[in-house]
Amino acid sequence: MALRNIFGQRDIITQIEKDPNSVPQIYLADIAVRSAREFERLRTTEQIGAANEHLRIARTLAHHIYTNREGSGNIVYPQLLMDEGATEGGVLGLNIDPNREYRNEPGSHLILKRTDSERGRQAFLDSKHFQGDQNLNLEYVVSNVPYDGATSYLWKEFIIGPNLSDLLVTLDHGIARGNEEERRLCIQLEEELTEIAAKRILHWQQNAPELESVPKDPEAVIRTYKMNLVEILRGFSQFTDIDFTDGEIDEFRQALDHIDFSCINQKTVVRNMAATYKNMVLATGQLNVGYPRIIDLFTQNGGRRRVDTSKIEDRLYIIDTASKYSHFLEEPQELDQSMEGQHKKSAVNSVRRSYRDNGLDFTPREVNLMGVYRAYRKAFLVLTEFGYRNFEKFQTGKRNFSEFDVTHFNYREQLNHLLLEGQKHLGVLSRNYVHPSERDPFNTISVSLLQLGTYKTIDYQKPSPSNGQILAS
Repeated sequence: MALRNIFGQRDIITQIEKDPNSVPQIYLADIAVRSAREFERLRTTEQIGAANEHLRIARTLAHHIYTNREGSGNIVYPQLLMDEGATEGGVLGLNIDPNREYRNEPGSHLILKRTDSERGRQAFLDSKHFQGDQNLNLEYVVSNVPYDGATSYLWKEFIIGPNLSDLLVTLDHGIARGNEEERRLCIQLEEELTEIAAKRILHWQQNAPELESVPKDPEAVIRTYKMNLVEILRGFSQFTDIDFTDGEIDEFRQALDHIDFSCINQKTVVRNMAATYKNMVLATGQLNVGYPRIIDLFTQNGGRRRVDTSKIEDRLYIIDTASKYSHFLEEPQELDQSMEGQHKKSAVNSVRRSYRDNGLDFTPREVNLMGVYRAYRKAFLVLTEFGYRNFEKFQTGKRNFSEFDVTHFNYREQLNHLLLEGQKHLGVLSRNYVHPSERDPFNTISVSLLQLGTYKTIDYQKPSPSNGQILAS
């Protein structure tokens, strides 16, 4: 539908910018996507004037759709906001029923994501770089629509299917409840999925393009790790009954400066993929899918039924890549420390084997150092971002108390699991891999981090309609 057929002879761009609601709802998403596509096409052919006209429409409508996604009178219905366990605001799926099965045809369904401008540009470049790569299926970014100097909107192809975090939970249910053959196949599916996931991390690390706007600087990575470790103490002080003083936090910060981080160097720093199981999606054509259907889709007959590895490789996609650098082992530790997946393969072992075969061997010290960092960093995110967002939804009426309570319970279980993972790695380091010159500062760091595991109460310090303040203990 041509824009002029909708608006007649009026100044179309001015009209849309002035009042996005003047666009009939039936055409809203379609016009937004078409304008975004045209912006990219014209920009790449250096038709700057025409590209800018489409950009004005694309950014106005993308912002309008995203910011009006909730409440009554939805602009596009149904909408599916996927933001659980997301460090950013999640993504908005348009016209998707999570219980319906769809054909996975490229470009059939799109999602809208708001991100910072730097990450938006890099995600678009990464998508172009890996298109056609047989060893890594990366989501297709249709367009990066810069909104202002700080924000971009990404229109991305929607890979319809469960993320591996949810899928591993589903397969765990199959292992617990299925018949003998179903249990065997669910175990094999978990092993295959997680082994392929580790291979995807390796391929990304070895083939991802360097960041356009951030140099590969190991010292900057070290500074970020130290800063994030300090913020962990502040986060627990803010939201739990543990209270670190400014003096204790400053002592912790100074102790970090006396720890040897030389394992983070030019050889061991790579592009970070944001590799969590939530950022890996198996294209099934349906979001909510049970383990019997997964078995049907990804196993083959011919004698004893077995897992179809090539089909998993074809349908496993990476989404939401990052715009930063990190140590080789940070992301494998992220996968290994996840709660889901009773029979997942170790990503750390897989990555270590691969690099060892290529002449780069990781010491037990750096394996456990990255284990400490990743466990406590993720615990911080679960507490201060995922858990807090769940509480905000309850406070604003977007989630009832029962829904809040179930989600909070799950996050608390995850938090406790991660704190135990961190303690495990701290113990190994302390017993075996701390140099005598580091002993005192390491003890300072260890005592503070171990204290996190003694919290009793999580308190998000906002008034509750029922009791004035909610203590989620």
